[in-house]
Amino acid sequence: MLRKLLLLLVPALLASTPAFAATGGAVSVVQQVEIGQTAATSPTGTFSSAQTAGDANVIVIEYYAGPIAAIHDTAGNTYTRDCGYITTISAGSWTTPCGGGSPTIDGQDVAVEVWSAKNIVSASSGNVVTATMTNLSNMVGWNIWAFELKPASGHIVFDRSTSAQWGSPNGGTCSSPGIGAECSGGDLTSNIAGTTTTNYANEFAFGYCSVNQGTCPTVTTAGWTSAPLNGETYFDTHSDAAYEILTSEGPVSVGFSTGGGVDEWLGLLVTYGSTNDGLVAPTVGITANPTSITSGNPSTLTVTATNASTVTVGSVTLGDAGGTVVVSPIVTTTYTATATGAGGTATSSATVTVTSAQPPPVNSLAKPVGFTDTVSGTTVTLTWASDGNPNVAVCGTTHISCINSLLLQNLLDRSSITIYSCSGAACLSLNEYSIKRVARGTHTYALTVSGYNSKGAAITSPEATVEATVEAVTK
Repeated sequence: MLRKLLLLLVPALLASTPAFAATGGAVSVVQQVEIGQTAATSPTGTFSSAQTAGDANVIVIEYYAGPIAAIHDTAGNTYTRDCGYITTISAGSWTTPCGGGSPTIDGQDVAVEVWSAKNIVSASSGNVVTATMTNLSNMVGWNIWAFELKPASGHIVFDRSTSAQWGSPNGGTCSSPGIGAECSGGDLTSNIAGTTTTNYANEFAFGYCSVNQGTCPTVTTAGWTSAPLNGETYFDTHSDAAYEILTSEGPVSVGFSTGGGVDEWLGLLVTYGSTNDGLVAPTVGITANPTSITSGNPSTLTVTATNASTVTVGSVTLGDAGGTVVVSPIVTTTYTATATGAGGTATSSATVTVTSAQPPPVNSLAKPVGFTDTVSGTTVTLTWASDGNPNVAVCGTTHISCINSLLLQNLLDRSSITIYSCSGAACLSLNEYSIKRVARGTHTYALTVSGYNSKGAAITSPEATVEATVEAVTK
């Protein structure tokens, strides 16, 4: 004959609403561990995947020979006891459901405790969770269920618990005060552990069942996911567990099928909620300096944040208070800073405007081209190409460089004798100059141009020279 253990939570009207309502998504089980050992060893479980900061680790341990003194893990998280000790009936005594104090356990009984680490730190794969037992030398075995929970928003908190115990020790004498069911032959579904209220819309519920004879292997309540043990199991196969993700406040119950002949059993139901209550939302700001650059030039992004555990700009991770990032975009780009903390997520954006790159300023002018001479009697006519230097010809029309002056000299005995000079616009149309009454002989003439580049620096062209020979006598 199958018997069923049922634990039921019945909600009551909440007196107040949390300061921050949990919104979006639901609590999720990131990873879980279920394992047991029949050995005098400390209960141990390993999270095989990397763990995310801000999640919570919930640890349920069933054992003989305790209680648990502390729980620690290799990542350094802090664990607290949320529920326990709870134990089956033993020699006429029992513990208050999810109460404190030392359990009363005989050689065949089992106890269970629930611990958790909220707002865990990030950890690489292989985070090992270990329970320190106060009576390890008498340990017979243990089972452990470990869950990493991700909150729907905010953080994970322990919410509610309820438990039921039933037993018939001392040759069948009923000694299960307060339970209200027969100790033998009774319908286990009538043993309601208690009533309570779930306080959060998004919760994780864990149900546990253990019997002294037969099996407790199958969860029978719709919506629950079985969490069967792997490897060796302590206490044969008398224990089982399951969990459910809750997305609204309301009654929650769990039942397990059991075999016949059961005269001691233990049931437990605990819930963990997701909330922003009591948390301060993070803030973040981002500025760019300068806000406008030419393509490829740098701009510094400065990020400031508060109440954050992680701060990022794109794929770059900064400190929890922010920092700086140097960027060199080639097109106009908007950068978003994201700050994430226990109180939620905040974002801020800054745009770096990119203009077309300008050519670098010229540092010299080209030598004038087409510089020639024509001699007629004692007159020497010098000509050159007015558009021979494109940097000069566009004077006054672009940002590049323009002519400021033109200098025509007679290099006599390598000393400069100025023949003609001009400046500004008057130089632009000039491409010829005649020198009259030139003395007989060979004369060397030089032509240079000068100006300023786009940065305002003075620049000068190399000399263009020509030799003119005058044979006639000056009259």
